[in-house]
Amino acid sequence: MKKISVLLATRQRTELLDKSIDSLLSNVSNTDNVEIMLGIDNDDQETLDFVQSDDFQNKMQDEYNVDVQAVLFERLGYKNLHQYMNQLWSQASGEWLMLWNDDAIMQTKDWDLEIGKYDDKFTLLKFNQVNHKHPYALFPVIPTDWCRLIGNFSMNAQNDAWLNLIAKPLGIINDIPVDVLHDRFDLTGNNDDDIFRSREYAEGNPQDPDDLMSEKNIRVRDAIIHKMAWFCNRIGQTETSDYFDKVKAGEIDPFEDWRKIREESVGLGSGL
Repeated sequence: MKKISVLLATRQRTELLDKSIDSLLSNVSNTDNVEIMLGIDNDDQETLDFVQSDDFQNKMQDEYNVDVQAVLFERLGYKNLHQYMNQLWSQASGEWLMLWNDDAIMQTKDWDLEIGKYDDKFTLLKFNQVNHKHPYALFPVIPTDWCRLIGNFSMNAQNDAWLNLIAKPLGIINDIPVDVLHDRFDLTGNNDDDIFRSREYAEGNPQDPDDLMSEKNIRVRDAIIHKMAWFCNRIGQTETSDYFDKVKAGEIDPFEDWRKIREESVGLGSGL
């Protein structure tokens, strides 16, 4: 089975971080299948002290026997969340990259084995978001070859949206039976802290060239989609390039089901 690198940027949420990591590692079938890549601001002494503490280190080594790496950053802020991911993936050793949050709780046993069923596919995997039925994967899992091919993980702080908007026209999003609870304040009423309240979104203002749906970023994603269709055809995953040909010809509207979910849901971000 291919190794999974969990990419997790965190700040001043040590209790949540501990709980989230425990949920991942207590439910994984084999910790050899996983590494944890933490993005930590170098001014966040609280988190630095926590990950360097004997309690945390001993638990990671003795109880879980898992590789945890802490990558330090000059503070970039939420609006530059993609820059954390771009650095973390480049230092990861896994063949799968899994976007994760410190307020996410894994609820499925042997979740790594479900990812492993797609080891031979170029795909984006979507967990079952038990308390937030969002159209796209909020914690997407992608092959590392995705980033090797285009040179980055994301070019917008809304990392999940960026990846999904690329995968959807290619028809490569696959739902897997892995349950995740997103314990975010606006969803559960928990964790109403400064980190939640101070989030800055690069989404909702298309006139801003850095916005998720700006003309510039739409063009960038379109170029990526064309390259990925070519790549999938090259590696023999011709169903992907065939699907995209139908999208280009107007025979398929890949976003039709997303719009239906959006119409029936509340609390969803923009970008559809």
